[in-house]
Amino acid sequence: MNASCERLGATPGQLITDRIILEAKRLRRSPDLPACGIVGCLGFSSPVGFSRAFATSTGRGHSSFRLNARGRQASVLA
Repeated sequence: MNASCERLGATPGQLITDRIILEAKRLRRSPDLPACGIVGCLGFSSPVGFSRAFATSTGRGHSSFRLNARGRQASVLA
């Protein structure tokens, strides 16, 4: 793991966080899964912790991300 981390220029914690946020993005695109369902699935202890981690990693809130993702899906389907 250390060689991979060095190659990528990230700590193991950063790699794990990046993977969790990637999964959160995937789950937020689903219209059937509310944010409170994602919190427990990804191991966050509270919705606030999830919101902060998502916003810190992506630069925007998870609700904004979901609305934008839905808009892109609608334009692809049209």
